[in-house]
Amino acid sequence: MSFVNKTLKEVGKSYAIAIARILEEICTLNPDCSDVQLQDVDSDLLDALVSIYSVDYFKARTAARASTFEEFSSKVALLEGIVGVENAEVIVRDGDFLKYKNGALTGYFKLANIVAGKLEHKIDLKSLSKFYSLTSLARVLDKSEDSSEQPAIADFNISKYSILHPDNLQSQRYLADLVNNGFLCVGSNEHWSKSKRDNGARGGNILKKVGHQLISLFAELNLPHPQLRFPPDAHKMDISSETQENLKLIYAKLYD
Repeated sequence: MSFVNKTLKEVGKSYAIAIARILEEICTLNPDCSDVQLQDVDSDLLDALVSIYSVDYFKARTAARASTFEEFSSKVALLEGIVGVENAEVIVRDGDFLKYKNGALTGYFKLANIVAGKLEHKIDLKSLSKFYSLTSLARVLDKSEDSSEQPAIADFNISKYSILHPDNLQSQRYLADLVNNGFLCVGSNEHWSKSKRDNGARGGNILKKVGHQLISLFAELNLPHPQLRFPPDAHKMDISSETQENLKLIYAKLYD
């Protein structure tokens, strides 16, 4: 596969960019890869999103079809002015910011300015997820406008669910990955236990245990059944965007 060596030598910036371009070339060589239109992709924007913002390649490619590098630069500068440069990078990577254009983008900036003002522009990692989408921003304002409103999430018994244990660093990481990224990856030899002994769920069984706990927790809270996906031959569990949003509500109640 000479094109692989050629791409790796040509790029030299980062492993991520090399892989991105390799995938592009594979699609051009494969006539069945009909969803790729290379001429529609802004290569400068694609490179920037993958190498600088660490955006998932396929998410970056979709954005680079819908926008240009110049358009992105203009709107991300406005975002940086509201939340700061480092926070903006996280929002671009993990949130829905890249999807917004025209009226939706205007609405996003309007809500983001209001929420940032309510936070006195003191935006830390804990509050950063509030800026991930129009929905999350609107939810903040809904809560602040009606402080007497009953919380959307009822009380729940933390001790029943290992994934919610606030004193277990591993549980904290698993939950944060699901809330922030929409997926959870574990090592094949990784084990998860409340004790320090080498026991408990291991490898793929960790994902099954987490999935089972989410199903039980959502049922207890009368939330829609969580949508889980386990890619074959991968120690990974994906959750749908709806499940992720509901999990964010649980996370907020757990740590707020």
